[in-house]
Amino acid sequence: RPDIYHHIDITADKIIDRLPPSGHRSIAAFSGGLDSTFTVLRHRLKLAGSGSYNPDSVLLVQGFDIGYDNHDYFEKVIERMRPFIEKLGLDLRLIQTNSENPLFQDWEDSHGAELACCLHQYADEFQFGLLGSTKPYDGLVLPYGSNPATDHLLSGSGFSIVHDGAGFSRTAKAALLTQYDFAVEQLRVCYEGKLQYKNCGQCEKCLRTYLNFLAAGNDRPACFDTIPKQSLLSTIRTHSQAQVAELISIMNYAKKRNIDADWLTDLQQSINGYVPRTKLSNAKKKFIIGTKRVVAEVLSFLRLKRAIKSVLHKFYEAGSRAVPQKKTSTESLNVTTNTAVNACIEN
Repeated sequence: RPDIYHHIDITADKIIDRLPPSGHRSIAAFSGGLDSTFTVLRHRLKLAGSGSYNPDSVLLVQGFDIGYDNHDYFEKVIERMRPFIEKLGLDLRLIQTNSENPLFQDWEDSHGAELACCLHQYADEFQFGLLGSTKPYDGLVLPYGSNPATDHLLSGSGFSIVHDGAGFSRTAKAALLTQYDFAVEQLRVCYEGKLQYKNCGQCEKCLRTYLNFLAAGNDRPACFDTIPKQSLLSTIRTHSQAQVAELISIMNYAKKRNIDADWLTDLQQSINGYVPRTKLSNAKKKFIIGTKRVVAEVLSFLRLKRAIKSVLHKFYEAGSRAVPQKKTSTESLNVTTNTAVNACIEN
């Protein structure tokens, strides 16, 4: 995107030669989402055969979809994925970062680089960092923040970034995960819901993921506390080429398997309703997000931000129909926390 970004010079005060660690250890970026869960499960169970990297650790980042100061929700995310991590015998690594600032970037452009940056914090222990693919080879959207053409360029001399899973559509990934209940139960794909540690079952991402499972033959995926209403499928509104490409991929998957269901009509309606964002709408979106961030920073400066967020979180919790969560703890997990990636962009 040369109309948005330009080259910058980076000058180091000192360059240190360091030998890479010996061995073939790998660590995988992990959010509990469909793509990262597929990558971790596939490689940990060696379902990729000789191509398996067999990660022994996963990295969860606080500061992307869960706010870097929202510790309560982040603990609940850990609690949600705990059975999956323990089942596979994985170590959990944590990073807290404030790098995801909408005033300075577009997440769809930057997420691959930001995840790679976090993975590089462990380059002294591992040789490979796995990033789960977001798009299949036959449905690539370019330019995009994470893709098989550019992710490997984020590697270092002793630490390789591996873009994994582009040979599978998102629906094919859902089909594999359906065979492992413990993997589906911990899935967390929602970023628009008020309770960020679970799936709301109503937003575009939740409904699209439900479509993935429907096409894969699973009409009651355990990751949803309340199964999404199929009547909502026709209300899906896409505003980016990446989103509509996902819906088309689901439709193609269903057609290849001769699936005939009413929800396909709703899916086609959503595809036909795709309206690309204009420069004006993109600018408006960035302005709204930026304004929210400025307000948040002002409240933080006035020492009011934490109190207001606490009240809002309690309000959202009170309105939730979910079964109350048990008190969370990371004591039984092997957890390592790294707060070294607090970016300077907000200073």
